[in-house]
Amino acid sequence: MEHVEIKVEGMRCPSCEKLVVASLVDLGAESATADHIAKTVTYDADPALVTPEAVAAAIADCGFKVVA
Repeated sequence: MEHVEIKVEGMRCPSCEKLVVASLVDLGAESATADHIAKTVTYDADPALVTPEAVAAAIADCGFKVVA
């Protein structure tokens, strides 16, 4: 299990956070949290099952952008 924190642009409210969290859990993350104020998303997942590329794609599908 790996703990990852990433920066995400575009989240503006708690509903945005819920959308991202649900998307990552559906993707296979063990747990996830999002903070629209800090513009961060954290998740715990098996890196063999949940890749950074898949996470970025899932977040993009929600309408947001992972930033480096």
